[in-house]
Amino acid sequence: MVSSFAYATPSVHAQFTTVTTVSCNPIIIGPGTGLGRSTVCTATVTSSSDSSPTGFVDFSFQGSPGTFLLGDSCELGPIMGSLPNQASCSVTWTAFPRPGQPASAVIMTAQYRGDVCCEPSSGSTVILVLSGPETTTTIVVCGASKLHDHKSTGCRATVSNDFPVPPPFSLPPTGTVSWERGLPATFPMGSPCGSFTPPSCLPHQQMPIQQAAPPLSRLWLGNLPWLQ
Repeated sequence: MVSSFAYATPSVHAQFTTVTTVSCNPIIIGPGTGLGRSTVCTATVTSSSDSSPTGFVDFSFQGSPGTFLLGDSCELGPIMGSLPNQASCSVTWTAFPRPGQPASAVIMTAQYRGDVCCEPSSGSTVILVLSGPETTTTIVVCGASKLHDHKSTGCRATVSNDFPVPPPFSLPPTGTVSWERGLPATFPMGSPCGSFTPPSCLPHQQMPIQQAAPPLSRLWLGNLPWLQ
């Protein structure tokens, strides 16, 4: 008696690929911003399939000290009005800025665990944490130190941050510079220099005859996150 058996080989389907992106709002936080020390970070997972991925996303960070408000993981859910193959979830992160370190960059990473049909993937973004207003230095340079009556000279104020802002952020000072004179003189273009980029502006100061140009008092009005 001969017996025969047939075995069915289970089919193995490759998982669909996924792409995970991270966005945080606001992207710049800390006491120096006026926006508080917390940010909401959202992970969006896109699948190569026709259906949305499911499962959990784990968040981690590197850089300035901080903590997650209600845990460092979240469960994916549908996105209203988005593509059918996308899902997202969010966590709240609070920074603990280091004293003496005006600005620091934090790398926020989201790791999607994957599910039965979708592969794991990860993505990251960068947050800027400001421990306080950026201090600045203002330098004034005038074209002449002595002037004849009814003559004028150009004086340029250049404002720069005292501490570098870590990449990829660029926060040059913006706002208004107000000028004061030590002797009778006029500013034909007005005292304040309006918003400027790059951080310098150029008013004109008129001096009395044969009088040495008085030292200009530098008043940097500035704007958050800068101090004069």
